[in-house]
Amino acid sequence: MTCCKYTENRNMAVTYSSNPDLSQIGRGGFHILLIKRGAVHFLINDTYCFTNSRSILVLSNLGKYKFIRSFGLEAELISFAPEFINVNLNWETVESVGYPALCLKHYYPDFQLFLLTDAYFGVLNLSSGQCSETEKTFSNMREQLQDQPDQRWSCRTRSYLFKLMARLKFMRNEYLGNESPDELPVKVCNYILSHLDGDLSVEFLCKQFATNHTTLFNQFTGYTGIPVSVYVAQKRLESAKSDLAFTSLALTEIAAMNGFCNSSYFTRAFKQVFGITPLKYRQTAREKRPDKALP
Repeated sequence: MTCCKYTENRNMAVTYSSNPDLSQIGRGGFHILLIKRGAVHFLINDTYCFTNSRSILVLSNLGKYKFIRSFGLEAELISFAPEFINVNLNWETVESVGYPALCLKHYYPDFQLFLLTDAYFGVLNLSSGQCSETEKTFSNMREQLQDQPDQRWSCRTRSYLFKLMARLKFMRNEYLGNESPDELPVKVCNYILSHLDGDLSVEFLCKQFATNHTTLFNQFTGYTGIPVSVYVAQKRLESAKSDLAFTSLALTEIAAMNGFCNSSYFTRAFKQVFGITPLKYRQTAREKRPDKALP
């Protein structure tokens, strides 16, 4: 729990720790462990695993795990409970058979990232660029949780967390689909998801990846089925929907965090795609949610 310095007796079900004691990672939350240096030996779903520098470990109640030992570990850990996403969520709800339908209806995260399978043991290896971008996101969350610069610190932390989970989910699906992280469209997708607030024009991406418009268009469309510009717009709007539904951040901040030049342009783009304004969507999303989680 993290205590809010602005409201007495208000605790948020999210924590950040640097170089955590792995044996103290509890069973009652979702955990994202960024391993920057060193190595970890652990048991997950009855399988022995070993991972080293520049990797992510995702763990939760949805799988069995046990840490055995670590070597020269330098790591950061974000842990949170379902209630941090929304007060209407708890473990019973998340693990219920009806949860996928609730995700579609209320835009809750599906938490597939944390579902361990025979083909996926919760380990994601990072390139140097991916590791650097992930460290920046952890730094942003650490700043909000430790400094609490204003009363919207928990909302901002949640926004960063949504964006991190979206990137890691893409990497998980890429791994399960046997896609090479070195292929141009995969690298471009990873970059887009890591830089939603930056310049993602076709011209910039061509320079960033030393390619030309034709090659980028052909390879990216072949991989995703849509052009780069459409993909960028989709991901920015998806991220903005999460911010609207689960934070109280101002429209201007949501627009900036998701790469829209101003709130007016964001409102026009949002309404063009979804048929309602962002503020109306926020109101509707909140009104549609149940009064409480499943008992």
